[in-house]
Amino acid sequence: MDDKFLLEVAKQLQGRYGCLQEIDQLTRETEKAFSRNDTVAARIFLKMRGEIMERADSYMERIEKLVYSLEDASEIRLLEALLKGRETAEALPEEYRPEAVMIISAVERSRNLLAKVILKDRAMNSRITGKESFYSLDV
Repeated sequence: MDDKFLLEVAKQLQGRYGCLQEIDQLTRETEKAFSRNDTVAARIFLKMRGEIMERADSYMERIEKLVYSLEDASEIRLLEALLKGRETAEALPEEYRPEAVMIISAVERSRNLLAKVILKDRAMNSRITGKESFYSLDV
């Protein structure tokens, strides 16, 4: 694992964050469409949102491939911990800390934005479907 490798991980995380921003915007647009009873627009926004979710998933798949392309098990564990927000940049050698900070920052921003999108989605879903809401089902 070197700085270029970590920079590629950070780049993939940033791409995923961009997708999450688009999903957030489309969630707001979907809410607006439903509030004015424009089901055609709402369906279009939901379809677009689904496509962007697939793109976000592809970023995570590329990150996973990067992680598991490492040969050293301790490096894999360290990178997994960074990606889960369970490790700090200080866990890496000093020359890799700037990239580690980028990774940690992207993970945190993504986690916060995703939590906000889920809250909006849950509220919208409950308003539209009531007791039939996906979020009210026991899993």
